[in-house]
Amino acid sequence: MMTRDSGIRRGVAVSVALAVLWSLPAVCPAHEVDQFTVPKDKELADLGDYFNEYFISRIEEGVTRLNRRIDKAVKQGNKTYHSTDTWLAPNPTKTLQDCHLPDGVARCVRGAFPGAMDLIEGTDRGIRARQVKEQHPGKLTAYKAGDFDTIYQGLYFPLDPRQFFRLWKASNIKVYGTYMGTDKFGHLIDMGYIYYKDYRKELRKSGDEAKGVAKALRLINDGLLGENGALGYGTAGSYSNADLAANYVGMLFFRNLTQPTRIKGRVRPPILVRNGEYWKLSSHVRLDPRFFAMFISDHFDEVLNPSLWESGMRKHIRKQVAKRCASLMDWYADENGNHRSKEYFDNLVKELSTYYGESYGHSGEFENLIHLGNTD
Repeated sequence: MMTRDSGIRRGVAVSVALAVLWSLPAVCPAHEVDQFTVPKDKELADLGDYFNEYFISRIEEGVTRLNRRIDKAVKQGNKTYHSTDTWLAPNPTKTLQDCHLPDGVARCVRGAFPGAMDLIEGTDRGIRARQVKEQHPGKLTAYKAGDFDTIYQGLYFPLDPRQFFRLWKASNIKVYGTYMGTDKFGHLIDMGYIYYKDYRKELRKSGDEAKGVAKALRLINDGLLGENGALGYGTAGSYSNADLAANYVGMLFFRNLTQPTRIKGRVRPPILVRNGEYWKLSSHVRLDPRFFAMFISDHFDEVLNPSLWESGMRKHIRKQVAKRCASLMDWYADENGNHRSKEYFDNLVKELSTYYGESYGHSGEFENLIHLGNTD
């Protein structure tokens, strides 16, 4: 699956990243998270409730937008109507039927979220707001390592142009017990929707679910936005397995809007249901105070599900991780404060290489991954 490291590919990827990312505001600039550098004297607050409410409210906003279009079409006798909402209608004209199709629903819900960059930056601002901090006294709502205290410090500097992209850092946060970067929300929504569109395109063509998923996953290796391209080696020098997991779960999120979908190994009912001509939230969404938890898992944690770094970077990264091993073992201790074994982390890396048995594009090169199970 993986293309081997080469100087040519690295140079091309960097050039593509510089040219492409800045022409695509939805995905630029890239935000990297350093989850290996953790705070020394404070723990992170669990923000599961915060994100549960945020995501439900965004879905509701998307449904409200969609129902306005449906109402307009119904009043016009199911005729076409004009829309300037580019998320809902890339083409200026839509019909009532379009608003009932999964594509139209997903498009409108996607439009209720900001673009990837604004989503990540907005999330960082939101969780650092005073009212959020006051709900978690004595705990951090987010943690971001200083510019001179990350695992990237001293890496190729100043010759590697990718150091420029590392100026934009995502925060480390805790959501439903999972440590993850705020960048994962950009992957979940933005890249997840791109995956979903490719999936739906193939599904309309062949009617084959497996082919649809395979079509989406080809973005990893064939697309400029994949981990072999601008969003991976091109800007970070790594193939992020955690980012790919978030992309995949994002696709499942958009599928689950209108159809039963297997998430975390169990088939979940649709998030939305028809209410006559209109759409509404399924009753289980608001009744479940942990609804959003089904989209969060340790697959998003870059310590537990580490990236595959370029061969020329691995010595440096391993040295940096080794320096942090003691603090990380404390950070990932069990509920009684006991350190986990090396075997625990090694087994977890393998377990997280699939999404509950489903392939999401993991590198598979376990011998080259740097993690707490093989670093002293």
